[in-house]
Amino acid sequence: QILHLTTMDSSNTFALLCVKTTQIGVRKVAFNDRSLAIKKPIIVTNIREVDPPCCTATSCLRTLCLCGFCGLVDACCGKAVVSYYEAEEVTLAAFAKRVSEMKGITDVLLWQHGFTNVPSEVLSLMGGSNDLQGVYKPNILVVPVIWNSVVIRSVSIAEQLGYVVDRVRAEITATCLRNFFLQANTECKKNPLAKKVIGSGNLHILAHSMGCYVFFKMVEGLKPEEVKMSLDCFKFGLIILKQANAPPDWFKNGTKNFENVGSKTVQIGKRVIVTWTRSDAVLEKLSNLSIATNIYGPNDLGYKGPGDTKHISNLLQINATAEIVPPGLKSYHSYQRHPTWVEFTKKQIKAVKEMKSSQGNGMYPNVGSSA
Repeated sequence: QILHLTTMDSSNTFALLCVKTTQIGVRKVAFNDRSLAIKKPIIVTNIREVDPPCCTATSCLRTLCLCGFCGLVDACCGKAVVSYYEAEEVTLAAFAKRVSEMKGITDVLLWQHGFTNVPSEVLSLMGGSNDLQGVYKPNILVVPVIWNSVVIRSVSIAEQLGYVVDRVRAEITATCLRNFFLQANTECKKNPLAKKVIGSGNLHILAHSMGCYVFFKMVEGLKPEEVKMSLDCFKFGLIILKQANAPPDWFKNGTKNFENVGSKTVQIGKRVIVTWTRSDAVLEKLSNLSIATNIYGPNDLGYKGPGDTKHISNLLQINATAEIVPPGLKSYHSYQRHPTWVEFTKKQIKAVKEMKSSQGNGMYPNVGSSA
């Protein structure tokens, strides 16, 4: 019998921070919309948006406005609008214990957001445009990965420059995510409860847009022995690369990107899902940004699709407009809250949990589509 959550509040929501925090108590930290990227992952719970403390003439310079604007220090800090958060830091072991005590929760979904999102838009139960917790209740706990994305939303040279800046920040976040991956492996080996909660294919990742590039760089940084370690203990259940702003040859046989990244990606997850559609106007526009493609090369996997993937057994590629979301959507890039997509994801998570342990090793006749 499945026990359903009756309530969910900030005390049982979590986030994985890949941004710098300020220590404000024994296990209490603060961060804001402009906190800088770091390589050390921090798990937090009981996240609250609060009024920021007042600056002093020196603190606002030191913390880059991780504070409010009071009196004369306005001239020092400026008038930028910055949301401020306080949260409780928890260890991975404590996270596993708390999740195990949450009624009805069977799976954990890491939510790796894309370009130009701020924490208030993705944090669980904050009511933001990319807050996914509400649509995945009652059985799936959504843990957003917070990273330092630029907030530039105008179609201009500023947006293009912001996009390039975000690629750099995404690479720092990739190291943070890799460190979390390694910590999860270590914890699963020594902690049976952690293995039950986040091992055994119960931890999944949904990466969207530039969040897929974060994941791409994370996997690229994994050493062969670290990939092998994941096969012994910790492995993602479902890896979803949704409308990926990432190299289109990620899974193309015979390419360097497949050798260095794709071949490892399919080993660290039981099943990999890649969505794409030629109706994705956002990725179509980004593919035409010469300033970005000249530096990074093509990054429109979610627009072009991965091509022939018959050489991969556990990769399922989906033409989103043909197979999942209905016609007439306002955006074929950001449909992660659409009921049809959510139901599809839930069914895939269930299917992955029912896979035999011998399945999902990645290099056998394909279980998904290939075109």
